[in-house]
Amino acid sequence: MNIMFVVINLLIPIIVLGFGFLVKYRPPRTINGFMGYRTVKSMKNQDTWDFAQKQMAHLWIWMGLAETLVSAIIVFFASFQGTEFRNTIEIVMISVQTVLLIISIIPIELALGKNFDKNGNRIEGEGKQS
Repeated sequence: MNIMFVVINLLIPIIVLGFGFLVKYRPPRTINGFMGYRTVKSMKNQDTWDFAQKQMAHLWIWMGLAETLVSAIIVFFASFQGTEFRNTIEIVMISVQTVLLIISIIPIELALGKNFDKNGNRIEGEGKQS
């Protein structure tokens, strides 16, 4: 089995999983432009910031676990194939992993919109979730 093939295809899922755990157990305490889930909505105030970090950590842990498992299975079976097939699988997997990473913004932004108004004030009632 080509070790670089394994490393390259598991790199994104493991990074996503690692950052999910990092933000869950050591979330960025204050709003900053360096670490954490940073969007206009998440950086409105400390409440939106803390909420977004929890949402992102939860989503990225599950997403990272699922991507790591699926990627490991694909890598295992693809490792028995030829180099050309492995190269194609590698491009497809990295593309899918990157798209999923970008798409992960959507549920977090929706949760922010459901729980906070446009000024970052918490909406009380039905939309509230933690």
